Amino acid sequence: MSISATALEQPTSDRPGTDLPATDLPTKDLSTNEPPTNEPPTNEPPTKEPQSATSTRLAPRALVVDDHVDTAELFQMLLIKKGIDVVIAGTLEAALAAARSNKFDILISDIDLPDGSGCDLLEEVRRLQTLPAIAVSGLGGENVLKRCKAVGFDELFVKPASFQRVLDATLRLLSER
Repeated sequence: MSISATALEQPTSDRPGTDLPATDLPTKDLSTNEPPTNEPPTNEPPTKEPQSATSTRLAPRALVVDDHVDTAELFQMLLIKKGIDVVIAGTLEAALAAARSNKFDILISDIDLPDGSGCDLLEEVRRLQTLPAIAVSGLGGENVLKRCKAVGFDELFVKPASFQRVLDATLRLLSER
């Protein structure tokens, strides 16, 4: 497994309408335990149960981990449109709880989480199940790249990331399983 060098390039679109906006990702904070929907608040870390793309479990399942609810929900919407069931989590602990109780086909995670690192998350999840993983991070630099590669992320996208490129990488990794 290797991290694609092209994944680190800033996205541009020379074909209008074929690439999603490469603007700054939304910044609504999930670490405050505010639910991502109009559900009543709880003391549990924010996690959204699977949103189904199909009526059967034959659809691939993604775990999307990001403490910015708008980003997580946008990934969820894009993945569901491609026939992928999605569970979103806003913290490392919520993601681990989801991974302990569900089988996933891919992990898409932010690196800088309110209660830990997406790299630590991937190490823990890989003890439970084998799956490809994509890092989407606001943290750049050689140290982040090395750490992501060392723990086994298949792709790394630096924010502001092109949602289309992340989606394309997700579909490619799922097709290689």
